[in-house]
Amino acid sequence: MGWPYDLMTLAEFEELPEDTTRQYELQDGVLVTSPLPGPLHQKARFRVTNALSSQLPSVWRVVHGVETVTRPDFPACVRVPDVVVVPDHVFDERLARFSATQVLMVVEIVSAGSRTTDTVVKPVEYAEAGVPYYWTVHLAEPMSVTAYRLGDNGQYEKDPPATGVFAVPDPFPLSLDLTELMSPRKRRVDQ
Repeated sequence: MGWPYDLMTLAEFEELPEDTTRQYELQDGVLVTSPLPGPLHQKARFRVTNALSSQLPSVWRVVHGVETVTRPDFPACVRVPDVVVVPDHVFDERLARFSATQVLMVVEIVSAGSRTTDTVVKPVEYAEAGVPYYWTVHLAEPMSVTAYRLGDNGQYEKDPPATGVFAVPDPFPLSLDLTELMSPRKRRVDQ
């Protein structure tokens, strides 16, 4: 399949050849490419994944970098969230990608090239897809997390950005120590 010149369907997106040099998403049928996450972004994603994983009830799983279909119908939308929380049984199905209806929470690490998409476009898209919880992690000083909860009206209710230690009671008690997120780790010394 050559480079698309028209809006793509989900089936056409799935037919794209594998390319590990870029990240591909589908926004309203338009193929969007972006550079792969850099080292600081990856470090933050890894630490968020570990922090959440250690706090989740055992029936939930944290994964990162998995395609998530937010709209299967034309014009299709497919995102590659930094972190998603899904039920264990969904993870165990070994799907190539998740449906947004299977996702409890999405976390995006905001970078210079994704600020508008992560804070303006994706909240609308994830809410329309029915993702109950959405967080944006801002690495620029002062580091902060903004939490969104899906309201009864189908739109997100947005909390003010939190700095320091970020904690929420829903969907279950979770916290993220932002001072530890990018701090250097002490190396273990074997004796």
